[in-house]
Amino acid sequence: MNYLVEKNTLTIEPTLALKIGLNESILIKQLHYWLKKSKKSSDGKKWVFNTYKQWQEQLPFFSEKTIQRTIANLKDGGWIETKQMDKNKMNRTNFYTINYAKVQELIQEIGESSENLAITEPQLEEKIPKKIANEGAEFYSNEFLQFWENYPNKHGKKVSLIEFNKLDSNTQNIAIAAALRYAKSVENIDIKFIKSPKNWLKDAYFDDFKTETIQTVQKANPVDILAQKIVSVIEDENIDENIDIFSQMRGEVFIFDENEKNILKNLNLDIPFYREMEFQKGEIKAYLKGVLQ
Repeated sequence: MNYLVEKNTLTIEPTLALKIGLNESILIKQLHYWLKKSKKSSDGKKWVFNTYKQWQEQLPFFSEKTIQRTIANLKDGGWIETKQMDKNKMNRTNFYTINYAKVQELIQEIGESSENLAITEPQLEEKIPKKIANEGAEFYSNEFLQFWENYPNKHGKKVSLIEFNKLDSNTQNIAIAAALRYAKSVENIDIKFIKSPKNWLKDAYFDDFKTETIQTVQKANPVDILAQKIVSVIEDENIDENIDIFSQMRGEVFIFDENEKNILKNLNLDIPFYREMEFQKGEIKAYLKGVLQ
């Protein structure tokens, strides 16, 4: 490796370092980097969470104690703010943001341009209302919502519910499992050629996917299955990012089996990391194949 030309480059702003300290200027620039990527917002500001260990992994020339001391200095100096966002009072996780107003005051004081210091407050993304997976939970049963989540063609929810409710409890469970197998069989087919859920239920098409397709599903590449599950988690807006990904549940059932949990524990990556990785579709699957196969 050519140590003079690193792939990931950290920049030092001399003027900023003179005013707030060298270590503090490096860390605040790194915090600004993550705030630009963050989708976590509160009180009209963007926020980001990293543990001391995660900061140290990004800045390996600092010890965790140095990171902790530097963050305390920035907080005491009013350069950054911290906030605990979890409603669970037992969770003391700190989220961080930069006091951009104070940074702007410094810029004006020293007569430096914000472009030169490269620390300008990132704009909040305008949130587009999105229909969540379990919207209308008071109207739809948990069983139907599970079927709806599994079925690949999300068209005609209310009329599909009518057909689903015509099935007895055992047949509903069969339809739920069969919908997942059906989705797997048509994952490369254009949506317009996939049966509507209403007709699929009405014509008892789930009978074709009860047992004969189980072998096909079991032969699926476990890495592909794991990647698909991870993507389903990071796309779920109701997922709590403060809970380890391998501990995530859907209802009362764990999303990942024991083997998958062990893999995720060893990888030791959090949900925001996976979300950033999947910024380009297929990156999670490529990553898993690279480290597991």
